[in-house]
Amino acid sequence: MAAPDPAETATALQKELLQAIVDHVPAMICFLNAEGRFQWVNRAWREHLGWSLQDMAARDMLAEFYPGAREREQMVALMRAADSQWLDCRTRIRSGETVDTAWAFVRLSDGSTIGIGQDVSERKEAERTLRMNESQLRQSQKMEAIGRLAGGVAHDFNNLLTSILGHTELMLGELAPGHPLREDIGEVRHAAERAADLTSQLLAFSRKQVIEPRVLELNTAIGHIMGMLRRLIGEHIELVPALDPTLGRVLADPGQIEQVIVNLVVNARDAMPEGGRLRIETANVVLDAAFADTHVGALPGPHVMLAVIDEGVGIDPEIQQHIFEPFFTTKDKAKAKGTGLGLATVYGIVKQSGGYVAVDSTPGTGTTMRVYLPLAVVMPLPSAPAPAPEDRSTAGTETILLVEDEDSVRGLTRRILARAGYTVLTARDADEALRVSAQYDETIDLLLTDVIMTGLSGPRLSETLIGLRPTMSVLFISGYNEDTILRQGVLRQGVAYLQKPFTPAALMRRVREVLDERRGRLEGKARAAG
Repeated sequence: MAAPDPAETATALQKELLQAIVDHVPAMICFLNAEGRFQWVNRAWREHLGWSLQDMAARDMLAEFYPGAREREQMVALMRAADSQWLDCRTRIRSGETVDTAWAFVRLSDGSTIGIGQDVSERKEAERTLRMNESQLRQSQKMEAIGRLAGGVAHDFNNLLTSILGHTELMLGELAPGHPLREDIGEVRHAAERAADLTSQLLAFSRKQVIEPRVLELNTAIGHIMGMLRRLIGEHIELVPALDPTLGRVLADPGQIEQVIVNLVVNARDAMPEGGRLRIETANVVLDAAFADTHVGALPGPHVMLAVIDEGVGIDPEIQQHIFEPFFTTKDKAKAKGTGLGLATVYGIVKQSGGYVAVDSTPGTGTTMRVYLPLAVVMPLPSAPAPAPEDRSTAGTETILLVEDEDSVRGLTRRILARAGYTVLTARDADEALRVSAQYDETIDLLLTDVIMTGLSGPRLSETLIGLRPTMSVLFISGYNEDTILRQGVLRQGVAYLQKPFTPAALMRRVREVLDERRGRLEGKARAAG
């Protein structure tokens, strides 16, 4: 028996070594001869793509892998170039599924080619997720910026509306019942009240609206307004409720939740001018970390879901990113009666309630608006408000230090208080207020001050003055709402507060309440000391 040829043995060993290497690397590897026919493929190729060398023998594999002409042409060009450049593409595997891959080809000296491929599905999915998150983050930042702008505009408008409403009330109080100007002034007041409603919606969008959250059942809230909803949508639309009877409770402002429901239903109605079905659904859902990671602003955990589903025309993707912006509308502005604040108000209320709102829409198939509100953990019983004393006089003789940097509001407020019998000291800002206090030797019963002013803020001013006048009470006023300035740390919980715009009656009532509380507190201390 002849001894083995050492050269043949070495060649066989090299082939065995090469086969072992290529079968154990994670990359897909194939070898094509100079005519472009597959000669062998490694294990990763077979496992990822599902094709063995025998399966591919009588098939046009380029057409199998790349049914689209464009992708096929790109791959042919890559194989002809064989310059080690990588190409990302979508490759159809034997099961029919399309996966993300990357390929490079190297030509050998005899004209044959080695192809190396990678499954890059995870990388591509991560890139898609990153792009989506970046887009959502930009959208969220834009909405926050619009919200700050809207809140600032509403604050400035509230100062103006305080002056308008107050002066119209004073004028109406001076005119006889049959005076011809009463109707005109009443129209001015009505317009100012409508403007106040508009600023309230802007504050809702910017999450700067006063809220009174309580534990409530969403199904019950829907049931309370179901009749109104049916009247709103008209007879040409069928309203179909699908409410989960085991629905959990949420912590939210009942009035605002009703506004969210109404706004969503009206928006769905307007999307179906020819009629259709409008479905309202509720369900208990759990938002997982994956959902929160891909939906900026959403928090993981148990939620109560409200969905309003229409069969309307749907919303184009480029429009979807704008629908929650204030004053944005796709309706004919010449015919539309709305303000463009419906969905913006929904967005603000849901965000202020700690929730998340999402839109799912495809043109021609309708729209689903989903609101996710956190499941209420604590179930406190709502306390009934104390009944207001009837016919209580709002007049008084106490001394009030009024600090307001808006001239018209300061002048109006001084007139209202002085007419009711109060002694009113006025100051434009904190520095002037400190000087007025230092020059006034008598008791100052109440500091009535704006919260945010140039220089020293209202809360800082109150701390300084209470240190000098411990028996003085404080009432804060602002065009921003209490919830906002509490969250920003400007005010502490439990302080007396009045939001602009206010009417003379509301101002008088709140001032009297704070002064009566002060009197009761001082009398209690006197009895305890005696």
